[in-house]
Amino acid sequence: TPSWDSLTEILQQQSKDEPSEPLVTLYRDTNGWCPFCERVWVALRAKNITYRESLVNLQNKPQWYKDLVPTTLVPAVLFH
Repeated sequence: TPSWDSLTEILQQQSKDEPSEPLVTLYRDTNGWCPFCERVWVALRAKNITYRESLVNLQNKPQWYKDLVPTTLVPAVLFH
């Protein structure tokens, strides 16, 4: 049976092996008013998931966002 110290060392080593770049991108509204975006944001923070955030202007959605998310709704999450 492994000791707590050995488990701690294993977890620390695994955290060093994790990629430095976030594996998730959260697309949310520029104003921060969307409660659905807030729910996803809170979940990412609570789970300590490293993420990148990209703000989308809901009044003038860019074409790249329309191509990425056909519904053009927020929030959207891209897993890399």
